[in-house]
This record gives sequence, structure tokens and C-alpha cells, in this order.
Amino acid sequence: MRTIKNIFMAGATAAAIVFTISSCQKGFDAKSYAPSKPLPKIEGFSNSKDIAAGNLVAYWPFNNTLTDSVSATTGVATGTSFTTGLIGKGLQGAANGYVVSDVPAGVKNLHDFTVSLWVKMPQNTNALGVF
Repeated sequence: MRTIKNIFMAGATAAAIVFTISSCQKGFDAKSYAPSKPLPKIEGFSNSKDIAAGNLVAYWPFNNTLTDSVSATTGVATGTSFTTGLIGKGLQGAANGYVVSDVPAGVKNLHDFTVSLWVKMPQNTNALGVF
């Protein structure tokens, strides 16, 4: 159990470093990124949770909920809220804000994994942690 948490934290830390180092864009025009409606299908899929759905062990859409749609595990928020996203709602973080969740059984049994997320961060001069 501790090993899986350590592996998850190491992966999350690496992702946070990559996002922090690679954020170079000075402006963001949401309209230029907004997808057309209905959403275009990419290789037959219109939602990330539909790709290899049989292999999906956890999926937190953060669309006005902190519940994992695979295991129904619900997180507890401290200092966060939901805000309007490009499509639906999104989790709004804050300084010292976070969400804590139990580790679903499907995640505990993994030997390796991939984490995928979309993050909008304002331009800043300080490093921000995603996880």
C-alpha cells in the first residue's frame, strides 16, 4: 500500500515539475481552444473515459463533483471550489487548497499507470504544484 502511494506521489511530483517548467504561454484566449459542438470524435472517441474503458481504474472528471466515476470513491475538499470550465465545471484550486481521496482498489493493484489531466494556470512567477 505504501509502495503504491509512493509511486503515485513520485509520478504526480514529476508531472507537476513538467507542468511548472513547461508553462510558457503568456495569454489564454478560451475561445481559441473551445472545441466545436458536438465534440469531434478522435479515432471514434469523444471523451477520454471512453478510451480503453475496460482498463480504466479511476476517473475523476471534477465536473461539479469529487467522486471517482469508476469506484464511486469521493474526495474531501479543503480550500477548493468548482468554477465554469470550457465544457461543464472544473475544479478551482487555491493557495493551500487540495482534495484528499481514498485510493480506489483498482489503483492499489496497479504496477504502473498513466495520469492525464487538463490544467489552466494563470501566468505566475512562482512554481505551482498540481498534485
